[in-house]
Amino acid sequence: MRLELKYPDEPSAYDRSMLIASDEGRTLNSETVMSRTKVDDEVTIVTASECEDDGRPAQCEVTYTLSPKVFEMKKIVALSSGEAPFRRNAYAFVRAAKPD
Repeated sequence: MRLELKYPDEPSAYDRSMLIASDEGRTLNSETVMSRTKVDDEVTIVTASECEDDGRPAQCEVTYTLSPKVFEMKKIVALSSGEAPFRRNAYAFVRAAKPD
């Protein structure tokens, strides 16, 4: 899956990435898959990885929710300094009509 985010007022913040699962399904974009659940036609995948947030070492947890009509992605950051974890960002996209 290819994800491309553009911010008209912040072109330097543009982000383009691919979501690529390993052959065995244990990683998603080199993030360790911690859990995968499926309810009806909706799949939720939670990943964890070492990361940096504003130049500070951290642990990042990303939750992906996918279905034929919805794609959501939420990133939680836990700084190594011990501060309380916080949501760095969250995106939700809903398909309003069937694809062509």
